[in-house]
Amino acid sequence: MEQPSYRLAVQVCNATSDKLQRHVCQYFTDVIVDRAREEEYDEVQTAHDLIQQLNRACPSLLHNVVPQLEEELRVEEVQLRTMATQTLGEMFSDKHGHDLVVKYQSTWNHWLGRKNDKSVAIRATWVGTMKGIVTNLTQMHEATEAALASKLLDPDDKIRAAVCKLYGELDYETALHHVSVDQLKAVAGRGLDKKVGLFVEPLWTTANMSHIGKREGRSIQSSREAVQPGIPRNASTRTPLHVTILTCPSENNDPAAIAHFAWIPKTLLHNAAVSRDLR
Repeated sequence: MEQPSYRLAVQVCNATSDKLQRHVCQYFTDVIVDRAREEEYDEVQTAHDLIQQLNRACPSLLHNVVPQLEEELRVEEVQLRTMATQTLGEMFSDKHGHDLVVKYQSTWNHWLGRKNDKSVAIRATWVGTMKGIVTNLTQMHEATEAALASKLLDPDDKIRAAVCKLYGELDYETALHHVSVDQLKAVAGRGLDKKVGLFVEPLWTTANMSHIGKREGRSIQSSREAVQPGIPRNASTRTPLHVTILTCPSENNDPAAIAHFAWIPKTLLHNAAVSRDLR
């Protein structure tokens, strides 16, 4: 529960944000630039965490700080780019995310561009923040879906797998209303990925999609742990997959869900069979 002193501080900051903006920006500039120059990245991370807290409580204070974060996306230091990517991703996925996108369109575009960062770690950070954006920033679903679709073809297999995992963790309403069938099919298509081991994640993801529902929301992990009597838990990953398909509940007789997800079981069985033959 928020303390009265905290609520008072938030009220004061919001009421005087126009007078405090310059000072807040100067503070973060001094901390981030000075500490980054001295490679004191723990202090820099603390400053970025504070920016996220201010964004939740007093976003108007960050009027001049957001462009500063945009500049950090361009620096050579990987650690600083990673922090900026993480911080902006969390901010865009917050309840004020759409207002932030509208107000700082350039920052949004540069942040989206981190999907192609030369650093695999930064691309992984970018994908890691996308779940909240896909779920909460639905107004931008066309842009985010196109960006994630390109990462299904990322040259690094860990990035491709991370995108597949992201879609498997979405809730029912988001998957049904804010993810296109074409995107789901693209995720399922990664089940034929030539990288050994990668094909498992897309198969689990699409298996999960085929049985998520308003009252049936089992996670991928629980699907992976579903086993037939007599089959040990350390058996081949394909066995639990088939059990998952066979025990999936229907889409609650929801016509929209049936149209959106009905193709998945057939595709799963096809991909699993082809993957087995290829391997």
